[in-house]
Amino acid sequence: MPQGVGTPVPGGLRAQELVAAVTGIAGRTDPIAIKIAEINPLRDRDGKTTALIAEILAAALGD
Repeated sequence: MPQGVGTPVPGGLRAQELVAAVTGIAGRTDPIAIKIAEINPLRDRDGKTTALIAEILAAALGD
């Protein structure tokens, strides 16, 4: 589970599953919006959640 959030929820998508899903959606349509619901920089001590968000946004933009 990501550590850079305030309310981690077990049993969700793994990071690479989410990136793959966003990549697939962005490959079929042009997203008009994307929402990042939560990040807590105080808990993201190693920067992994921030890096994941950057990867998700890049996938959504087709980069």
